[in-house]
Amino acid sequence: MELLDELRAARDDQELFVTISNYSEIFEGTEHAEELWQIFEVIGSAHLRPNLRRSLAETQRQQNERLAEIVAVMQERGVIDPDLDPWATAVIFQAITLGRLLGIIDETGKLDPKSWSELAGRFLGSIIVKH
Repeated sequence: MELLDELRAARDDQELFVTISNYSEIFEGTEHAEELWQIFEVIGSAHLRPNLRRSLAETQRQQNERLAEIVAVMQERGVIDPDLDPWATAVIFQAITLGRLLGIIDETGKLDPKSWSELAGRFLGSIIVKH
């Protein structure tokens, strides 16, 4: 089942947050650093390759659209602040995930995964509607 289907199927806030947590853990550990590197490599390669750039732009548009739809469902469910633009919120979610690579690139290892997760969680918590 896709994330969007799981979010729509959640019967209460508890199930909703469990679903979100399960998906958010995907990029928290350093074990996914290679996937982040690959994303950056494609973005960098697209800069000088117009055909790749067009393809990447279309893929990214689809990703943004899908994530914006997830945000909109979360807004309808009363979880995310309805005043936020779903598209911009979708993009900032991706920026947080991709931003981890900046800490991973620094091979001193000073970016503590727990600290990163806590900070990302605080930011994401700031857009959650308080009940």
